[in-house]
Amino acid sequence: MGSNTGNIIAKLEGTLDKEPILFCCHMDTVTPGVNINPVIKGDTIYSDGTTVLGADNKAGIACILEAIKHIKEEKIEHGPIELAFTIAEEGGLFGAKNLDYSKVKAKTAYVLDSGGDPGQVVIKGPAQDKIVAKIIGKPAHAGVAPEEGISAIVVAAHAISNMNLLRIDEETTANVGVINGGQVTNIVCPEVEIKAEARSLNIEKLDAQTKHMVKCIEEACEKFGAKAQIDVERMYGPFNVKEDDEVVNKVKKPAKL
Repeated sequence: MGSNTGNIIAKLEGTLDKEPILFCCHMDTVTPGVNINPVIKGDTIYSDGTTVLGADNKAGIACILEAIKHIKEEKIEHGPIELAFTIAEEGGLFGAKNLDYSKVKAKTAYVLDSGGDPGQVVIKGPAQDKIVAKIIGKPAHAGVAPEEGISAIVVAAHAISNMNLLRIDEETTANVGVINGGQVTNIVCPEVEIKAEARSLNIEKLDAQTKHMVKCIEEACEKFGAKAQIDVERMYGPFNVKEDDEVVNKVKKPAKL
């Protein structure tokens, strides 16, 4: 979740008396983000296959910097432009959450961070809940007295098997992505950590899905006599911009050029 730098805010003074516009990207990538060797094939840039390319979100940063360079070189008239390059997006938007917004004057912002064809505008995004659950069972020797133990792995498996996961409906998804626990095969596993998430464009549906997943864990623990420490964090809320909103209309004309 950390970084070896901070957020970067930059400004290009306008030559026209217009409202400022903000362009935003994040600087971090998913792992492995070191020793990247870009390979150009035709009009496309790839990694060499041993690492990620990191186009998420280096591509967005490159577009913004090239646009600024072009504006300055060609002396194109423009309003004030603000840039925000944030850190630690992949882990939960930590850079954006801690950005010093007092240094930003723009009320209109464009975030260059999505796939799709050139000119595509994303106007909807889901909220996300992060669920981290530690299931605490009871250790015992698996070959001598397994009945004296409570397997946290069994409890976790029971809980997950009762969850509605993956595609829930057209607005909602859920996933258990990480399970950690156990060290040796001859000990009934005493502790397991589950990391999961739920996302939805609809807050009520997200609340219901998260509640369902937590309930599955709690009921499994009750069934087997285990305990659970469950932490739920709302990572970010949803957004829904109308298609005819001014911020969208500003994009439509140049996107057709």
